[in-house]
Amino acid sequence: MARRNRTQTVASASNEGPARAWQPLLVVATVGAFAGLAAWLLAGVLVTRTAGARLPDLPERIAMPAVVADQMAAADAAARANPGSAAAVGQLGIVYHASMRPDEAQQAYALAESLDPSDWRWAYYRGLLFVEHGDHAAATAAFTRVLAIAPGHGLATFHLAEMAFKAGRLGEAEAGYLAARTATAAAPANTTVAGLPVRSSVPLTVHAAFGLARVDLERGNTDSALNRLTTIVADYPSFGPAHTLMRSVRKGAAILGERGRGYVPPADPLLDAVVALSLHTDLLLKHAALAARAGDVPWREWLARRALDANPRGLEVLLEMAAMHQAAGRHAEALGFLRQCEEVAPGDHHTLVEQGRSLSELGRLEEAERVLRRAVRVRDAAAEHNLATVLDQMDRWDEARLHYDRALTIDPFHARSMNNLAIGLDRRGQSAEAVALYRRALEADPDRAETHSNLASSLIALRRYQEALAELEIAIAMDPAAANAYNNQGIALANSGRFDQARRSFEMALRLEPGHRNAQRNLAGINARR
Repeated sequence: MARRNRTQTVASASNEGPARAWQPLLVVATVGAFAGLAAWLLAGVLVTRTAGARLPDLPERIAMPAVVADQMAAADAAARANPGSAAAVGQLGIVYHASMRPDEAQQAYALAESLDPSDWRWAYYRGLLFVEHGDHAAATAAFTRVLAIAPGHGLATFHLAEMAFKAGRLGEAEAGYLAARTATAAAPANTTVAGLPVRSSVPLTVHAAFGLARVDLERGNTDSALNRLTTIVADYPSFGPAHTLMRSVRKGAAILGERGRGYVPPADPLLDAVVALSLHTDLLLKHAALAARAGDVPWREWLARRALDANPRGLEVLLEMAAMHQAAGRHAEALGFLRQCEEVAPGDHHTLVEQGRSLSELGRLEEAERVLRRAVRVRDAAAEHNLATVLDQMDRWDEARLHYDRALTIDPFHARSMNNLAIGLDRRGQSAEAVALYRRALEADPDRAETHSNLASSLIALRRYQEALAELEIAIAMDPAAANAYNNQGIALANSGRFDQARRSFEMALRLEPGHRNAQRNLAGINARR
């Protein structure tokens, strides 16, 4: 039998050509993919390197406190480890901002904005720095950029309105203030600092309404301005600028510059986050002072204590801690910080003045006198005033009056000396002289409710009850918790024959201060008439 050949499968001539053609194409595609990946990776490296090269140079440590330098170095290291991250670079900008390095902060913010143009925060922070340094053209561009990304951003709108007002562009300012009253700010990123207190501040809508009142005055619309200001004062009696402006308008002065308590800007969560992160005592103390003017006690205390942690032996920090305790009536604690001040700066004049004040408040009058005798060796109205107050408490009126007069010779506008001297004159039956002094004191410092109430007391002594009631209305509007003002109001009303209203005033005084003896006696007298 013939042997058969083994069957084999052989590719035909028609299939063999295409198979060989695909092989080089596959190689080319693979090489191309790897080349694209390499190009993409290289581009990323180049972008990262470019961003890293644009980071600000780290400042020399020798020019700043160690804690501030360490904080900046850590943020710089984090940004250089990830220079393509807008968050890391932006955080570096915040740290520079908090460390009072505006040039480096601007550079970092600008880089963060270029890395993530959709995040409005970096343009907003740049705008804040521009405003602080008076570059309103650049600030306007920055805040306009914020509104392009986050339409309806209230604080950016308000800043633009403020700059327009200062430039005399009243129509633009009015539109901005109106928009700010209804705008809502995009939520800022949370700060990494724990334990922040809830801010106690006047809402942005009130600041915008105040801005509209100023626009009205610039246009000569006095009635409209007064209506706005009256509403602000009724709803927010602690907003000092509205009181000041309203009194100026009623006197025909229309003074737009803020006096007395001074203007306090609206609360800003983003700026608060910068300040809360700061370890630079100058920035912390600056904002503590703003909080004090605004009456925001928790925020002031938080900032002062953070400054103390950052620099426990700083004279200005210790003085702020003492002032904070004095404002809260905690004079024993204040005295402890003032003793530390004397250790840091022996013989510091301001420390002596404040020691004398706290010793006086604690009833340690002889110690206070000794300290203040040292303080008046320097020609200073506050030292003379405090010594006069101590001598007055010790019933040494002639000596006290001498030092009140010296205080007013040094500073003719020293409102507290005028107030206290007027009290002494009124007690000695010289009420007409007291009235003149109180009025002078209010010209120098119109935002002090206590002086209005004291003036009313002297007017009552002169039987000028309607004038007294007008002053007491102002005092109560400025300080609704002033028991003495309500008691004086009750006296003026009773002497005017308005006994039911007087009873309500005395009851309000006792509600505010249950142990108020004069109000108790006066209420008992009114009730005995039934």
